[in-house]
Amino acid sequence: MSYWDPERQQWVHGDLPPPPPYAPGEVGVSEVAGDPGGTGGRDTTRALVLALVTLVVFAGIGVGMWLLVRDDDEEDRSGPGPVVPSATESGWPSTTPETTSPPTSPPTTDWSLPSTDWPTPTPTTDEPTPGLGAERETPSGYTRVEDPAGFTVDVPVGWQRTSRSDGVFYTSPDERRLLQIFTLEDPEGTPYESLEATESHLAQTMAGSGYRLHGLRPLGAGDAAELQYAYDHPRFGARRVIDRAFTGPDGVQYAVLVAGPTSSWPEQETIQETALNAFCPTGHCGS
Repeated sequence: MSYWDPERQQWVHGDLPPPPPYAPGEVGVSEVAGDPGGTGGRDTTRALVLALVTLVVFAGIGVGMWLLVRDDDEEDRSGPGPVVPSATESGWPSTTPETTSPPTSPPTTDWSLPSTDWPTPTPTTDEPTPGLGAERETPSGYTRVEDPAGFTVDVPVGWQRTSRSDGVFYTSPDERRLLQIFTLEDPEGTPYESLEATESHLAQTMAGSGYRLHGLRPLGAGDAAELQYAYDHPRFGARRVIDRAFTGPDGVQYAVLVAGPTSSWPEQETIQETALNAFCPTGHCGS
């Protein structure tokens, strides 16, 4: 079972923890390491990635929840990972990034639950379709990476990769923006149900602390669903997150989350769309 831990700012595996003992307004005061942060060897296997990007099996419901948690974990940090190499003419990096422990990066979650910005969704078919991979051209400013975690994705040039068992993260040099790719273990519900359970969890445990829901909707392509929300981070200020959950061509559920400053919106949408246009699990990419 997997969930996005708002206290640790990362996706983790294990049973859903009890509500935090502190008031929601205290979340993130210690400034732990961004979304990729985490501590190994806890009760549950803290061994996605994004989050917003951020994954729980909701207690008693049995569906995964995808949300972005606190981004400030100074523990278990072994230094920054490699920087994504500059794109070549073909858009492919000359080397494959190695997995390392995460650097400092974004958010803490303080949450309340307002109404959505979106009207009743009308399914469309123009959403990015993961699984085509190499058939898509890499746009300027991005580089294509064959990630060791088992997928291909286009990420902004210069972003740093970090990896944990709870996901893969690509973080901008200033640490204010991130892309997370997370895999949901043993899903018992659809991607939409996972995101819906996430909202329910946030409403119950993080209400009144700055969380602002901008939308939760199913998409036209397959079983994909999307969650958009905002929150206030004690270090980075107002944040806007977009999180896409879907079942890949390999039958695995993924979340591709992008987080960044609210002032930079809709940059997050562009980064996510670019990542999704190229995203494909190893063995399922176009030739």
